[in-house]
Amino acid sequence: VDLLKCGVDSGHAAVAVKGEVVRARKPMVIAGWESDAHKIIYANPAKMEDALIYAADNNINLTVFDGEDELRRMAAIPGQAFECVLRLATEDSSSVCKFSAKFGADVNEAEHLLTVAKDLGLKVVGVSFHTGSGCGDVAAYRIAMEHALRVFQTAEALGMPPLTLVDIGGGFPGDMSGYGGPGMPTFQEIAAQVRESVDSFCEALDATPMHIPTTGFGDKHATGRQ
Repeated sequence: VDLLKCGVDSGHAAVAVKGEVVRARKPMVIAGWESDAHKIIYANPAKMEDALIYAADNNINLTVFDGEDELRRMAAIPGQAFECVLRLATEDSSSVCKFSAKFGADVNEAEHLLTVAKDLGLKVVGVSFHTGSGCGDVAAYRIAMEHALRVFQTAEALGMPPLTLVDIGGGFPGDMSGYGGPGMPTFQEIAAQVRESVDSFCEALDATPMHIPTTGFGDKHATGRQ
């Protein structure tokens, strides 16, 4: 709860289940910030109907998907105004905690999923990914950003409104030595790769730097880039 409050205080909160959504929204209500509920990112790509209804009723519209079933569940919610973010699987074989076996669509599925979203009248605004906690190879961020670029370009080719958001996940080490022990990439090494990849991404799109939300709480660092 304290971490969620910290996220809300900073202007954004990434949440995964309905209980976290409720807890993230509570301090906003107390502070009179209910109009900022749109800054909550509902990051679970497979949500129950009641959770989607709660989100829609409380202006929590920024939400993640990684499959066609989730798109159809979202489209079926009365009065929804969801802003959908496609979660991509990543190359996380070198990570301590791997998530892509459970979450994320293969980049080759992106065109189909974007087409389904478009046909359902859903608004897609961006891409998210997570290279896994304790990422053992900084190149995973470069590959993931290259895949994100493919999705942005595919959306443009499909005649969809321009995508505007990339969520680069979490799992960043909170100390100098790197999560997972000696030999693992440090925060500084990961940050350098992320910065280079973001610059290449924006250059390819002829875009100005975007807000790239991240999660990363550790001993010495929090992450994010404007």
